[in-house]
Amino acid sequence: MIDNDHVLGEFAALLRSSAPAAGQGRDSYPSTWWREKGARTLAVMSGWMFHRRTDLERVLHLEFPEELAQQWLSSHPERLGLSYGYLLHIWTKP
Repeated sequence: MIDNDHVLGEFAALLRSSAPAAGQGRDSYPSTWWREKGARTLAVMSGWMFHRRTDLERVLHLEFPEELAQQWLSSHPERLGLSYGYLLHIWTKP
């Protein structure tokens, strides 16, 4: 299972600031949930990089509320991407 990392990366910081993302769990909740099910978790740091600023803007506006996306974009006017961590939950049937 692949999940968003809510701890590492700029995307994680946006998730923590986003009220609609609260249903996904906060901080270490996803890892704890999978560990309780017997899975081990591998954290992978990656990133989203775009050739054009407008593509980054469109994606952030799809993923997050308008105000939050605009705040991040305004704080990073030259950026074409952001860091993104994901969690690979590995569960083996006993």
